[in-house]
Amino acid sequence: MVAELYILLAATTVSQPKFEALLGKVPPSFDLPKLTDGNVSLNDLKGNPSVFVIGTTLEGAPPSREWMLALKNNLARTKTQLYQIAVLDNPWYLPEFATKGRLKDFVPEDGYHLVLLDWGKQFRLDYGIPKDHFTRLLILDAENIVRWTHLGPLTDTAMLELLAKLEQL
Repeated sequence: MVAELYILLAATTVSQPKFEALLGKVPPSFDLPKLTDGNVSLNDLKGNPSVFVIGTTLEGAPPSREWMLALKNNLARTKTQLYQIAVLDNPWYLPEFATKGRLKDFVPEDGYHLVLLDWGKQFRLDYGIPKDHFTRLLILDAENIVRWTHLGPLTDTAMLELLAKLEQL
């Protein structure tokens, strides 16, 4: 029984795509609720480039906030859609309102509508993102093809690279 469980876990781990392997491809579809009302799906994004800032842990929230603030300012005059995805691994131990209230501590009030919630961690798994404290970024072009990925904190170099990639789209 234990050996069968290990085989099952290994097969599950192997089948998860690596985040970087999404480059040049249309990523798995999703339909995520916003921190405010409504949902956003992959199909909703078609037509304009999109940038996602993805955090998977509480420790990853402050770097994600830094990215969101910087990107919001840099992308304000463009048609680029910007979203932060908060992965919530164990939403069952806190009521939804408490979880949302806690998230609002890490998001500027005028950015609540930009936060998407991965309540069941399916987005994280589908996109091959491990649970760690690193912030990940993803750029989709107007046809929803992944054109750039990044792992790490906000730096001048990373921001310039992201903005250069968006100018090419």
